[in-house]
Amino acid sequence: MKTMETAAPAAGWLEEREPDPEQLVAALIDAPEEMVLTGPGAAPIIERIFHHFAPAAGDVVISRPSFILYEFLAQVAGIRPEYWPLNEEYQYDLMRFPAIRANSFVLIASLTPTSTFIPERTLATLLEAYPESLFVLDDDGNETSTTAYQSLLYRFQNLMIVRAVSGTYANAGLPSGYVLAHPHWLRALKESAGPAGLFGPTAEVELEEDEPQFC
Repeated sequence: MKTMETAAPAAGWLEEREPDPEQLVAALIDAPEEMVLTGPGAAPIIERIFHHFAPAAGDVVISRPSFILYEFLAQVAGIRPEYWPLNEEYQYDLMRFPAIRANSFVLIASLTPTSTFIPERTLATLLEAYPESLFVLDDDGNETSTTAYQSLLYRFQNLMIVRAVSGTYANAGLPSGYVLAHPHWLRALKESAGPAGLFGPTAEVELEEDEPQFC
């Protein structure tokens, strides 16, 4: 009588693992894995970054017009921010950037609700002028490039770039958001994780569905 034989699994198959989220994103955007930290969307990542770094900053600056999340985070933290308004032509203007102290926290929308992009040269000028301050670029609305502003990370260590992952890539198993930054910023974020995890809730903030999402 013939018996059915089952092939033995290949040696080492138990050790095979799926790439971790940071590996997947790093490969997608051609960035070093140690400069990538993933999370459940751009907004929770911005909330965690703000919660960890903004309260101890010299000043907190928010670009305007911007998204209402920024205002809520400042309000919950008891922070009265400075603002960087667009000029009359709805463009980012260095002449309108407020005077800030060292070790400040600056949150900028790369694409404002008025569809204004911040020029890479403008951002580079600020990064160079304020090397002791942390600049967080919310690049969530940028659908034109997965590598915009990325070269600045290799020139300046005081920049963090937060992005959402497009639906196509998210459906393929990638996380829905990530932050690009120098490894020491990412280590600080990981060390700040509480019992709820790195991207657990940090404040009781709720937005109504019909509430305007920019200000």
